[in-house]
Amino acid sequence: MNAELISALLALAAGVLAVRWWRHARRIAGALVGVVAVGAALVAIRNLPEPVVVATLLAALGVVAVVTAWPWLSLARRAGERTEADR
Repeated sequence: MNAELISALLALAAGVLAVRWWRHARRIAGALVGVVAVGAALVAIRNLPEPVVVATLLAALGVVAVVTAWPWLSLARRAGERTEADR
């Protein structure tokens, strides 16, 4: 792996953490980390071959979708457990 790919992956991971922080009390810190992470990812991605860029962005989009949907999935599972317990 080259340095550009590693820095892009680290920046995208920081962006995922920022998405998670945004949903909690650390809104300002999450927003700042997100802005810095997106900027770093864009700078790093400029130097990568196109297939690597597409794969990295798709992987990051999938991780962000899972991190964002996880609280909703947990709530739905708990609601289902409560319904079964009430019967």
